[in-house]
Amino acid sequence: MKRKSIMFYTYSAIFLIIAAFFLPQLLFIRVLAKEEYKPKIYKYYTSIEIQEGDTLWSIACQYADEEFISITEYIEELRYMNQLSSDRIFEGHYLTISYYSEHYK
Repeated sequence: MKRKSIMFYTYSAIFLIIAAFFLPQLLFIRVLAKEEYKPKIYKYYTSIEIQEGDTLWSIACQYADEEFISITEYIEELRYMNQLSSDRIFEGHYLTISYYSEHYK
């Protein structure tokens, strides 16, 4: 009876040691696997015609997405790409904008 008890504790200890070693690695692999399935995002540019009432802010609210840190950051990019020295834009002119997509074109 005593021998069975010792064997039980020995096997239990071995099992716990193996579980303690492999369990964190399995969890880490699952985290890495989730990261691998993140779709690739592509950045594109297009030109839009400025409509009556459009502002850089309204355009940024329409086209900026989670890839940009903020609306302000997107407006700065618009100004840089279009060589604007101020936030003034005019109806009928064209503006180059950037956007992101998961689809490769």
